[in-house]
Parts: sequence; C-alpha cells; structure tokens
Amino acid sequence: LALLSEDGEILKNFLEEDAAVCAEYGQNLGTDSTKLFFTPEELKGCGDEFIQARLDKDEKEKCTVTLKYPDIIPIGNNCEVAETRQK
Repeated sequence: LALLSEDGEILKNFLEEDAAVCAEYGQNLGTDSTKLFFTPEELKGCGDEFIQARLDKDEKEKCTVTLKYPDIIPIGNNCEVAETRQK
C-alpha cells in the first residue's frame, strides 16, 4: 500500500487492535459452555445425521446445540425455522 507514514501507522494500529479483539473473541468462544435445546422439528432442514448426533444428550427428546462451529454454522445455513436461527 502506498500510504503516507502517518496513515500507515494508523492502519498498523487498527490491524493490531483487530487482531487482539479477534484473539479474545476466539478465546471466549472456545471457553463458552452455553447450551441451547431444540426439538427435532425446530431444527427442520438441518438433516437427520445432524439432529441424531445431538438428540437426547442432555434433555430427553431435545437436541443439544452449542455456540461452537459444528453446531451454529449448519443451523444458520440450513435450518428452515426462522425462530431457531434467531435464537
């Protein structure tokens, strides 16, 4: 990038702050133990394999879902129930 030295320093500071915030976010997400519980119907569209892997883990006839990648991304991309995606 062809920036003035002052602008380059500002950009460098922004990038360092961004990296620190991203690292903190990753650490917080990694230690988060939040669990949400849904019926298989509330996870419509996520696929039987996804649902069966989470069914009856913590609550009978409910699927246990965490805020970690293997759970949250498929729900956001595939779940047909808007209320579920919003939770």
